Amino acid sequence: MDTLGAIAICTEPYVKGNETSDSSDGAVLQKRLSKKDKIFSVDMWRTIFGQALYQVIVLVILMYFGTLMLVEKSYNLITEPIRDSKGNPTYKMQMDTMIFHTTVLMTLLN
Repeated sequence: MDTLGAIAICTEPYVKGNETSDSSDGAVLQKRLSKKDKIFSVDMWRTIFGQALYQVIVLVILMYFGTLMLVEKSYNLITEPIRDSKGNPTYKMQMDTMIFHTTVLMTLLN
């Protein structure tokens, strides 16, 4: 998940020594933060909590109502086994896989 951030940092132009630059590219890398500076702004916190709330709502809907929308037969979330006696995947395993992939895609697209 850190790949795009690493690419963004690695493609910044190099600035020698402690020179300050008028361009925003080099100045951002050389700015020193004091202990009083805030790392997260109010807008960043709002975005983080908004995205977390969105993901939780989507995943809860998929977990509890996904059986009504996506599979043929409803099942018990707690007692249903992942595989049947023959080793074939059950609807619970299919839904768990769908929920996992939804989580990964929402995180990636965030």
